[in-house]
Amino acid sequence: MLIVFFASCKTQQPFTFNRGGAAQQFYYTTVPFEWVENKMIVPVEINGKTYRFIVDTGASNLVSETLYKEFDMPLLHKVVLTDQSGIKDSTLIVNMNNITLGNVLFRNIPAGVVNDSNAFLKCFGADGFIGSNMLRNSAVRFSLRDTTLTVTDNFLKLGLNPENSWGLKLSPGQSLPFINIAMVNTNDSIGVTEDVLFDTGADSFYSICFRNFELFTPQNIFQQIAFSAGGNTFGLHGNSADTLHYKLLLSLMLINNASLTNVVFTTNSGNNSAIGAKILKYGDITLDYKHKFFNFEPFIDEGENVYEKTFPIEPTLENNKALVGFVWDEALKEIVSVGDRILFIDDVDYRNIKPCEMIVKPSGLSQKEKVTLTIEKNDGIIQKVEIEKK
Repeated sequence: MLIVFFASCKTQQPFTFNRGGAAQQFYYTTVPFEWVENKMIVPVEINGKTYRFIVDTGASNLVSETLYKEFDMPLLHKVVLTDQSGIKDSTLIVNMNNITLGNVLFRNIPAGVVNDSNAFLKCFGADGFIGSNMLRNSAVRFSLRDTTLTVTDNFLKLGLNPENSWGLKLSPGQSLPFINIAMVNTNDSIGVTEDVLFDTGADSFYSICFRNFELFTPQNIFQQIAFSAGGNTFGLHGNSADTLHYKLLLSLMLINNASLTNVVFTTNSGNNSAIGAKILKYGDITLDYKHKFFNFEPFIDEGENVYEKTFPIEPTLENNKALVGFVWDEALKEIVSVGDRILFIDDVDYRNIKPCEMIVKPSGLSQKEKVTLTIEKNDGIIQKVEIEKK
């Protein structure tokens, strides 16, 4: 199950999340993070108590309803938040008087209030999100090799190679970070550039929004390898509606000075294409929000082949049932349909699967090359089908 989150803010009156900041003038801190299903979870301190927050550069700060009430956080505004699934809902915006990350105290940070029943908070055992609005005056380094997050007011302390630094654009109102990538069809020597959201809340490596998919398709930049109606994204406000999606192959992607080959990706229903947290498997990332540059220090070879084999069927969760979310293989579509119920994956029983088992441990498929699915069709017929990664 793909779990991504993107928040956008639309209000009748202008409102900005870009308020508050670090209490110290000079600061440098390194914080260990827990890596859970491509999410970074860090400890923070609020009024002397320690909590778990997900680091999500594709969002503003968020807090659970419990924290909002416990600390009586002042109400600032009410906005409409749109998640990556395209679902909208009104949300309270409150003022976080203080939140400490490592040894850095941040004051007066606006944060959206998330219901305690939200799957992200429950399943990841989190109390909130650290977003780009809180980090907007800092240089932030993400290292999966060290599982550390470093935050400083001075990027020179990070010892970065300037040759690996390119420009960074920030969105108004939330300071969401956008980087520029190049996509190249090496067979025809055709290329385009694209501004994409660097979103650590997205657990894919890369996904393309429908707007840019339609823009680039006539230029033969990438190869269409499959399509499927369906959905498996789960955003802040719930499941996305079933939509026709595409699986695509790009022969070459350039990120700063790094070249990555054979990138497999899918379309997304959001407003932006996005580079997600999986990029941290290929190098350390630094966002200098203050000076607006993006640094990618790769620990990969030139022209690294990032092709990732995947199963032709992807599961999703709806009404506490494990269902088929996508069917990418044309031959399988004669046997398996989107919406079929998954009863077993090999010998593991999915009939009474708990939502958090699907979200935090999506399906047990990632470590296997071949599995047998037992599915129940809409007419009650039970079938077994063997699928293999390709």
